[in-house]
Amino acid sequence: MGEGQIIGKLQTNKGEIIIRYPKVIDLNEIFLFDNSVRKETKFLDIIKQIPKKDEIKWFNDILDGIQKRNYVYLLAEHEGSIIGACTVRRQKEETYHHVGIYDIVVKKEYWGEGIGNLLTKLILKQAKNKLKLKIIRLILYSGNTPAQKLYEKYGFRVAGKIPKGVLHGRKYMDEIIYYKFL
Repeated sequence: MGEGQIIGKLQTNKGEIIIRYPKVIDLNEIFLFDNSVRKETKFLDIIKQIPKKDEIKWFNDILDGIQKRNYVYLLAEHEGSIIGACTVRRQKEETYHHVGIYDIVVKKEYWGEGIGNLLTKLILKQAKNKLKLKIIRLILYSGNTPAQKLYEKYGFRVAGKIPKGVLHGRKYMDEIIYYKFL
């Protein structure tokens, strides 16, 4: 899980996509990517954005978590630009130390190219083999059908649903909790 280590490649209609671990020099590119996808995806604006003053600490915590085998953070890169990211982070509480939380995002112009599939496949393998996790969980908001199909393709199952569990703007959405045994 070395800095910048390439763990996968994918040939798409747009060219070659590289899947790799982050490097220290990726910080600015990651935040440009984050700001870009927040504008494209209505489900991301629910999550609070990291303030500029906290970016370096946030990124150093991720790099430290990768080294301590508490975090897997994969980037999808095309022609030097980050176009996707996928994470699994170990839960901090000792009683949940065998459980990881999964997140994924891909730039809209790259949807349907297989990048989400490859990121998911690789991160689940890394979570099992490197972090030695037993369960992966995630939260999905109702209406995000493409994500739902991806998760179910990789064997995630619905654990439960909280009706109107999320307020997005002025509209309530259901919060759906998924899990997968590794």
